[in-house]
Amino acid sequence: MVIKTVKQTQFQRARLTDFELSAFVAASVAFLLCFIAAFAGCGEDDAGNSQPVIEAIPDQSVDLGKSITVETAIRDDIGDLHDVDFSIDPSSTALIDTNLSVSSSSSAPTRLTLTIKGVSVGFAIITVTASDNSGHENADAEPMTFEVTVVREDGNGNGNGNGEYKPLQGLVISDGKIQFLFFTAGRCIEIVDSSINGVTYTTHTSKWQRRNNASSSWVDIPGTEVDGKICSYSPARAGQYRIVCEISIDGVRGKYTSENILEVD
Repeated sequence: MVIKTVKQTQFQRARLTDFELSAFVAASVAFLLCFIAAFAGCGEDDAGNSQPVIEAIPDQSVDLGKSITVETAIRDDIGDLHDVDFSIDPSSTALIDTNLSVSSSSSAPTRLTLTIKGVSVGFAIITVTASDNSGHENADAEPMTFEVTVVREDGNGNGNGNGEYKPLQGLVISDGKIQFLFFTAGRCIEIVDSSINGVTYTTHTSKWQRRNNASSSWVDIPGTEVDGKICSYSPARAGQYRIVCEISIDGVRGKYTSENILEVD
């Protein structure tokens, strides 16, 4: 019994020694990996570095063929230098010439100047990106996006005065639906010499327009112009929308717009 007890005790002590050895090896490997990562700069935390912030640029408007200049700055640690770039969203409908200049020093915030020329009517979405030279994981700024609307000098993207299209009572729009008098459709309404309550109507052309807000100009939405009918539209972007059309009423052709404006947040 004594011999068995001693052998069992020795066996248990041997197993404990193996466990301790394994733990020591694992701890050593972990320490070595951490040392290598720290020496190589991997896993570096962001302590001591502020993430750069690009100050917002409000939406802009520029006359066709003219140029505007907008400025902004990057808020960051004094002494950080920045790589800055911009891109134009492929969904943009306007053509613009854009030039970016960067003023950067180790003793003052980085300042950005964008010169934008309107080449064709429509809207363009510009995104500005920046990163500092800290090497930290938070070196990249959140992208800053703004919109530029290119309009003709009369202040309208369609080349017509705001008052040229008259609101037409009974022409009501909503998301993906259009109503004209007693007709409601999820797609298009075509009316040819139809008499309604003693008045004859004929639809000729229609298209949709968008603007950022009440203080900005209407711009045609490409691909929405149709002949002989008025059609619905489902907006994909925030803004204000309307339909404009040419309709003959009792043989007199006129330019009209919906009695309401569709607002999308």
